[in-house]
Amino acid sequence: NEHKLILAHCSFTVLMMKIAAVLCLSLVLTTGAQNATSFEGCALNSYYASILADFGTAPTTWGQENVRSLIQNTHRNILPNTATIAGGDDILTALIDLDRGTSNDTVRLLYRNINFPSLPAGDRNSWSREDLWPIERGATRESPALTDVHSKKPADSSVLLKKDRLFFGICGTVENEGACSRPATTETADDTEQDSKIFAPPASFRGDVARSLFYTALRYEEQLGLRLTDCPPFRDGEFGYLSMLLKWHEEDRVSPEEQARNNRACERWQGNRNPFVDYPELVTQYFGQPDTIVDGTRTYSQCTTPTNAPTADPNECSDLKPGDIPVFVLNSDDPDQVVFYPLADIPASIGELYVTDDAWTGTGFQGIEGTITFNVPEEGIKAGQSFGYGKGSPFSDRWQEDPSGLFSLGINGDQIFIYCRNADDLPNFIGGFSYNGNWSNVGLADYGTDKSALPESLQEVGSIALPHADNCLYTGQIAGRKSELLASYENSENWSCENAVRYEIDLSSRGFTVTSLLSLGIAIISLSFTY
Repeated sequence: NEHKLILAHCSFTVLMMKIAAVLCLSLVLTTGAQNATSFEGCALNSYYASILADFGTAPTTWGQENVRSLIQNTHRNILPNTATIAGGDDILTALIDLDRGTSNDTVRLLYRNINFPSLPAGDRNSWSREDLWPIERGATRESPALTDVHSKKPADSSVLLKKDRLFFGICGTVENEGACSRPATTETADDTEQDSKIFAPPASFRGDVARSLFYTALRYEEQLGLRLTDCPPFRDGEFGYLSMLLKWHEEDRVSPEEQARNNRACERWQGNRNPFVDYPELVTQYFGQPDTIVDGTRTYSQCTTPTNAPTADPNECSDLKPGDIPVFVLNSDDPDQVVFYPLADIPASIGELYVTDDAWTGTGFQGIEGTITFNVPEEGIKAGQSFGYGKGSPFSDRWQEDPSGLFSLGINGDQIFIYCRNADDLPNFIGGFSYNGNWSNVGLADYGTDKSALPESLQEVGSIALPHADNCLYTGQIAGRKSELLASYENSENWSCENAVRYEIDLSSRGFTVTSLLSLGIAIISLSFTY
């Protein structure tokens, strides 16, 4: 009985602690609301007074630089990501205020389009801040863009894991229609959709999302180099797809709720407004008209390099995407060794994976170096389960050597690509690795044996080019969202490279373990190695 009383007391204590935590957070948010800052000059005529005086009442005559300067200079409050003092403001507090649900004590989740309890916030089982312009695509943590309320929305943490840093658009435009999922996930609203490149929010939010991104592009173009475009490869700071956002802006007009949010964002939270909510005609003035897809391609007409539409149905290979199988370690000092860690499951139905050190010309392989073949085991390869080529590598017995004997990692620098073959029997590139400096341009007459162009599909994500060294080991971030891990992987500062030292990796016991915590929206990778 004494033990039972102790257990009961412990259970009660834990329960009280949980209740206290929620009450404490509630008190913090309530206190923050009571201590609200108020910004003057947010009424429409007052806010745009200088523009009206210089350019008149017709927004189509307003200079883009003048409007940018206005929203920059009136951004009078940079919110912290997390409040530093009890009762202080932060981005979650702001979103609870700005995106209230239709019932008490709720927020409206963007991608699920439902009311959801506003507290707790930022918890693994609740909701988080959605960065409409992803951090990994230029809206950096060190800038005001991290917590700019005009480009943030509440979203379910599990949905954020799957949406990741996909572009905005609709299925069947830049990707084969057969790759589409409707709804986008099991948790999202029925009118959402996604494929390997795009994600579409509910129709009633699409215009809101578009105008948020137009604001972000205008507000941060000079400071961060942000730019909306339709054209791959998407370089640092570029996001898309512009033409689809322009269509959404026309199809889903500004609502009274969106206008009220804009008012509140200025008056209570930041001191600046989203001009594309106030004057929708500015969108066409600054961003133009939607482009069209070229017949028989998946490319907008203004883009210089058309991408042919697939001529066959997707196969299992099509499910593997750029960045799904990064290189973890490469030793070119004899004996050759390459170890990969997949960030996605590799099913047995894939059959074969190919690794080559041959140069890519832009239209095909140069054909003077070799290719080795990995036979995927019957049980497949799980995400985070290492496999590699060379002595001591996991599954090293699953490789078929190149009959020509031409596959050999050059000690003066080289590159490797890992790919499978799609239903058109064309390479579907999954990763690219250069340890001989930057990639070369496409269309050269001769790449030799140590240079290569980078395939278009790897130009946005899934590749790394390092200065020459014989042996390289990834030493960067090993816990976080998949997009964050790939961003870390593609940062050359997160690599250790040596000429005189091979990296000996002990992966015989467990290799990598990947756990998808859908409620938290995080894939955690843990590893064990020695060198």
